[in-house]
Amino acid sequence: DAAKERARSFVRLDDVELKLGMMCTIGPHRFVPFLQAFRERHPKVRLAVQDGSSEELRERLAKGDLDVAIYGQPEEIDDRFHARRLYDERFVIGVRPGHAFEKQNAVRVKELDGMPYLNRSDCEFFGHAGRLWREQGTQVSMVFRSNRDDWVQSMALAGLGFTFIPEFAVTMPGLCVRPLIDPEITRVIQVVTVRDRPHVPAVGAFVREVLAFLVVLPEVHA
Repeated sequence: DAAKERARSFVRLDDVELKLGMMCTIGPHRFVPFLQAFRERHPKVRLAVQDGSSEELRERLAKGDLDVAIYGQPEEIDDRFHARRLYDERFVIGVRPGHAFEKQNAVRVKELDGMPYLNRSDCEFFGHAGRLWREQGTQVSMVFRSNRDDWVQSMALAGLGFTFIPEFAVTMPGLCVRPLIDPEITRVIQVVTVRDRPHVPAVGAFVREVLAFLVVLPEVHA
């Protein structure tokens, strides 16, 4: 009887824990409203959110430590996983108010040459961006490096240099951001599960609802 009741609870999404991996470079702006709505619809599903790099999340998914993950990466997601696109996100340049870039609608990669750079050490696109910048003959001077996005953005706001950041990850009020172009760099944020692995119903509900919620949001650019 206890086993049958437990099975019925799973079907009803009653007293179920959903282990969600969230890439640490994803900003909260788009996901907090969805998580709030999901919680209201499924009040007895306990969300356990873990952050990490895309590589860390892949390994946790493969081991079964996570049920579902949300992340993006420069390379294709391998065949172990099933990925569905949520949205595309541009990278922007962040600088202090009053910087010369504030008068521009966008920043060209060549305009970064020789400038002091504040590096987000967990940025999964750092190597990819560096190759593109070198192809444009652009070389920057790294003056600060941290895995804390709030520190990096605070340093940019204080005028120590520029930072390269996904547009929806900007959380520091007052930071001046402009799209990076020539070339533009974007990432695809996806919801990922392990292919052919049986899941509790909460996983299917989460994937369906996050797709319905996020893919219809208008693109709001910095």
